[in-house]
Amino acid sequence: MVEASCPGFAGPATFIATGLPGAPALLVVDSGDQQVGVAGQLLPRPLVAVVTDQGFNRLEGVAVTFTVVKGMGLFSNGQQAITVTTDANGRAIVSLTLDPAGGVANNVARATLGAGAAQVAFTATGRVAGDPAATSVSGVVLDNAGQPVPGVTLRLLNNQQTGTLLSAQSDVSGLFHITGVPVGTLKLVVDGSTANRPGSWPGLEYTLTTIPGQDNTVNMPIYLLPLDLQHGLAVDETHGGKLTLASLPGFALDIAPGSVIFPDGTRSGVVSVTVVHSDRVPMVPNFGQQPLLIVTIQPAGARFDPPARLTLPNVEGLKPGEVTEMYSFDHDLGSFVSIGPATVSDDGSVIVANPGVGIVKAGWHCSGFPSVFGAFDTCGQCNSCDGSTCVADDSKTCVLVPHPPCDAGDSCFLGKCVPTPVTIDAINVACAATVNVPVTCTASSNAPGLLTWTGDPDGIPPTAMGGSYSVAFPTPGNKSIIAQCDPASRQKLLPVSQSCDLSQVATAPTSYRIAGTVPAGALGEVGAAQDVRPKYTFCGRGGQICLLLTSLGIGHTFAIDGGKDIDITGPGDPQVTAANCAAVIDDFTPIQPDKGPPCTQYWSSKITTDHEMIHEQQLAVQIDPLLFNEILALVNQTCASCLPPDPNSLQPQIAALQTKYQKIWDASRENNELEAHAKSNREYLDLIAGIRARAKASNWPAPCQ
Repeated sequence: MVEASCPGFAGPATFIATGLPGAPALLVVDSGDQQVGVAGQLLPRPLVAVVTDQGFNRLEGVAVTFTVVKGMGLFSNGQQAITVTTDANGRAIVSLTLDPAGGVANNVARATLGAGAAQVAFTATGRVAGDPAATSVSGVVLDNAGQPVPGVTLRLLNNQQTGTLLSAQSDVSGLFHITGVPVGTLKLVVDGSTANRPGSWPGLEYTLTTIPGQDNTVNMPIYLLPLDLQHGLAVDETHGGKLTLASLPGFALDIAPGSVIFPDGTRSGVVSVTVVHSDRVPMVPNFGQQPLLIVTIQPAGARFDPPARLTLPNVEGLKPGEVTEMYSFDHDLGSFVSIGPATVSDDGSVIVANPGVGIVKAGWHCSGFPSVFGAFDTCGQCNSCDGSTCVADDSKTCVLVPHPPCDAGDSCFLGKCVPTPVTIDAINVACAATVNVPVTCTASSNAPGLLTWTGDPDGIPPTAMGGSYSVAFPTPGNKSIIAQCDPASRQKLLPVSQSCDLSQVATAPTSYRIAGTVPAGALGEVGAAQDVRPKYTFCGRGGQICLLLTSLGIGHTFAIDGGKDIDITGPGDPQVTAANCAAVIDDFTPIQPDKGPPCTQYWSSKITTDHEMIHEQQLAVQIDPLLFNEILALVNQTCASCLPPDPNSLQPQIAALQTKYQKIWDASRENNELEAHAKSNREYLDLIAGIRARAKASNWPAPCQ
């Protein structure tokens, strides 16, 4: 309303004009784009689109339809489409539950004003939840030139900012990694005051909702820039001033004396302004803006009361007299918010905040309207034109130039072309090899053709490149097969054995005696296979590690014992006299041709030994060769595919063979005794003949002759 009056004239004259919103003309993304959430769960933040008229006035009560165009995500109504009306700020707000399957940019929702009308797209990535204990946060801190900023302190706070949960510092490459991170919505505070580089560095804050069991990032590098304190303005309770930048003509910040409350609670300090690269601000501007000029006013946390009036050069090219809005990033709300209107100067050179409008909190600031520019041919690889905006399109293909040497293939991720690191899941090769026999190695990899191979030590050839590696080793031992493409690397141990030499195989057993006991009523005893001692060597055969039997000792018990009987060593033994010669002859006379003598008082250790040695000869023919052949077959068929076979594993089978042949020996005892007695009885008869000859010569009693 405008009133006009003039002295001497009746009046005043009143002019009233009413401004009405125009028809819906523009739909822009306000917030919620490019989120990362848990597959199958609600996104951390809603999808928000804003409807305006041609004059960028926000419109209330306009119907906006959201539709899932990629993935199986659902809106709050359980459907893949939902229509909502804008609120008093022109915002259409919906919640989206992600596709249950994980994937990069695998969820896309489109918002439209109606058939053929304006439309925008929201892209989200779903990641599969894992073990909450494995949750981490990582990233890289760079300056505006892309150089690392080491020493920056990064703190994780709970969403109420009541205390530091975990912290880390960026390393010499600007990288940081925080493990053991809680699951939920956290604040990531970036403290540039500890940076190990010259100059003063600002602080930042991010709101981050972590995915359980995943390594979480802020989806872009954290960019810090050194503050321009040299051109800052010192203020206190009685001094204010106008802060300008020679490097940015037209910029001005009017600060009233005593109006600044610094983070430490004082009103004395330096206020600085630094121009920020518009593509490297930590927070995406709301209201569909793509501002060409963004500044950061520091120190972070400083407040202005009354607001500091802001003037910006009109780099957006707005018309003289055009009214726009100024925006500040509100850390409490986690988004850019309007701080009030601003008007383009009459000459069109600057945008000046309207009276009473200005900076309330230090931070990031810009002005302007939503962007209505852009076409398909300016979106570049990994982006597509959706209506009047470029949106990330990770279904597109792309090529990085120059191409990294260990890049398994470029792909689009969140609208950027990124390399796919080479991965090596496993090396595939026989579990064992033989000296001088080549083996072929392959790798389970997403890019096997890029791999470099090494056979260590003494592989022939020592190295190779490509999808496979044929290598031989001239010496036995444990060898390492290594496949790598920096930084991916995989190693596998390969046991190499000498080839099996059949000339080393034992051809016959070696028999030996072991002490035994004589059963009651007997003078001697030989027991079969009471002890078995195999010796082995390892060798390679057909890609396996095998055992060879190099010798086999078979121990038999051997015992003679006459008890209390008198041992008669021969016909001339002085223990044979005229008085007992008849009794000796009777005790040594075989009962039958196939039985031995009674030997009730006298015995011959020599003849008993000869008798038992006959049994040893029988063992050497009847038992030992058969037992040897079975053990030889058992050992020589014992091979293993990976580790050398354990010889101890054969003991139960060898023990069973011992028992088997002991039973065979016992079953043949009667026949074997017939043969042995047939031979030993002749010795007894010869001994008796010698005693009789001695008796006759000595004229002993007739029964002895």
